[in-house]
Amino acid sequence: MKTDLNIEIDDATIDRLERIALSRRCTVLKIVQDAIAIYATAHAEPGTVTVGIELPASTVRMWTEEAARHGRTMEKELEIRVLMETIRLGNEAIARAGR
Repeated sequence: MKTDLNIEIDDATIDRLERIALSRRCTVLKIVQDAIAIYATAHAEPGTVTVGIELPASTVRMWTEEAARHGRTMEKELEIRVLMETIRLGNEAIARAGR
């Protein structure tokens, strides 16, 4: 089964991205592009064009419940979580490289 991931970012997430972009002196678009590229590269086999993601059922249930609490769809919750986790991992990698 293939699911396309279309990222539409809510205002709160955009605010966080703007703060990150400001601290890095770049644009929000650059942060998002980097995050998606890092995520895809990290999960892709060499030469792979698309990336598949498998999540434990317990994670899907938890995220579905969280999405419902915030009035979002599961797809929106997944988009937000993938983006934010990718940014977090990118920040950690940058911090490690700077040490």
